[in-house]
Amino acid sequence: MTDATTAQVPEPYPPGIDELHTVRKVAGKEVGMRRSVYPKWVRAQRMTAAAATDGLYGMGMAVGLARGVLELWPTLTAAQQHDLQVAMLAGGREARGQ
Repeated sequence: MTDATTAQVPEPYPPGIDELHTVRKVAGKEVGMRRSVYPKWVRAQRMTAAAATDGLYGMGMAVGLARGVLELWPTLTAAQQHDLQVAMLAGGREARGQ
């Protein structure tokens, strides 16, 4: 199969999809960690129950967002894929304090 606009074989994993898999994987692990740790923090009064619920729900939405974008990825234009990759990489740098 070739890309009609370039007559090149498309990449099996376009640029950006590896980052999306990383987001899904890391966010999934974070959900598991929060499920384990947050109840202890609430009991120790280090965190309110509402904050724990919001934090877990928010991270769960991040997992769902990553899954959704992975499903939509093949239908996005190259420009949309590029913009998403730029945004993901910027978020990663921001999280590292760069």
